[in-house]
Amino acid sequence: MVADITLYNKHYNQTTRLDEWQITYLYGVNWYGGRAVAVTDKGLSTASLYKIRIYPTAENQETYNLNYEAGKWRLQNGDVVALGIITTPLPKNITTEHFTITMWSDIRFGGLPHWRAEGK
Repeated sequence: MVADITLYNKHYNQTTRLDEWQITYLYGVNWYGGRAVAVTDKGLSTASLYKIRIYPTAENQETYNLNYEAGKWRLQNGDVVALGIITTPLPKNITTEHFTITMWSDIRFGGLPHWRAEGK
């Protein structure tokens, strides 16, 4: 489904020696989410699995930066993505559907350029 998302980028502040979160809103992103079920020797095991695709046509995509730079977003493992526009300043307080990025790719070269992130 096409959705708006809130991206929480974590970065380390060397002055305060604390992790901080930069929030970016991205509009018109493809959001895929659901429950995955696996059969194990102990029965059924379920987990929430999510995937997003951010196409170059998505609003706010132009502020992408591979490294941390104030006011620009990026994708990295450990960042948090929430479905919808969220105003909560810390991701630990999110009460709506969200996930932590465990894998991401920059696929802006080729037939269908986009950024992809997956997580649980």
